[in-house]
Amino acid sequence: MPQTPLRDTKKDQPMQEQLEQLRQRYPAIFANLRWGFMCHGGWFDLIDALCEQLQFATDHNGAPQVVAVQVKEKFGTLSFYTQDASKAQRGMISMAAAMSARLCEMCGQPGRTLVGGAFWQTRCPVHAPEEAETAEEFLARRGVPGIAP
Repeated sequence: MPQTPLRDTKKDQPMQEQLEQLRQRYPAIFANLRWGFMCHGGWFDLIDALCEQLQFATDHNGAPQVVAVQVKEKFGTLSFYTQDASKAQRGMISMAAAMSARLCEMCGQPGRTLVGGAFWQTRCPVHAPEEAETAEEFLARRGVPGIAP
């Protein structure tokens, strides 16, 4: 099945606009998005690549059809909740979550997980809140064992 080319996206905003593109390109994955889509457009390419691989595994490798029920940012990383997935597909989702900790959620440029106030977020230097500190600094300051050098 030929895929619809994706148009340029406005990354510096919530992904509601880009969600429609993902729904069109991966209708089976986004057929039952119960609890919504809550992240910014900087992760659009990451989510698009993840969905492409998830669907390929279903179409060509006999993996179950992944159906997303919620996609959101949680503690600065991508959380992609599904109804069903094989072990390999869960690995793809885990890898995308790990990669999201290195990509600014706002613009997609390289970033770091930062803590500002009570919020964890992955941001590049341009989008980093002024008062934010790295997750490592935050955990070391709190005395969390095994985190700081």
